[in-house]
Amino acid sequence: MDYHPALNGLTPDLLRVGDTGKGDATYSVETPGEMTRIRMNVFYRARDAKDGYEVQVSYDEGKTFKTAQDLPGPFAGTSKYFTIADVPAGTKKALVRLAGRQRNTTCCFGLAIHADYKEPGGGFAPVKITYLWEENGQAKQDVHGGVAYNEGQ
Repeated sequence: MDYHPALNGLTPDLLRVGDTGKGDATYSVETPGEMTRIRMNVFYRARDAKDGYEVQVSYDEGKTFKTAQDLPGPFAGTSKYFTIADVPAGTKKALVRLAGRQRNTTCCFGLAIHADYKEPGGGFAPVKITYLWEENGQAKQDVHGGVAYNEGQ
């Protein structure tokens, strides 16, 4: 809840699906560089075979959502780790929605969302290392580096 998801039909505690039998929580995920993938881990309960969550992703501010992963029941408690790798080029923001369905009990005990991205302005900078010492009263030095490899050059 520290990431302030938009809740619709879910309780703030454990993202529990309410009496309507459905609900969702939508998280905004932003990166400073181009997003390359989203990694998630969900620890949840879906007691009935018809209980569970669907993980959906939007890259167009919520106009459309695509199902990335189904988290089915029946489980009193289970954990699922997965990766969403088909992020469109140039993406820096995604909406991740956890859409719950319930016949018996559906709730989330733990959720982690990680976004990997290309580091903006990353790369190597020239590094010059100079060793200074004395030998038999004479100053000595040894210089290394000063040239960096930059991808694409």
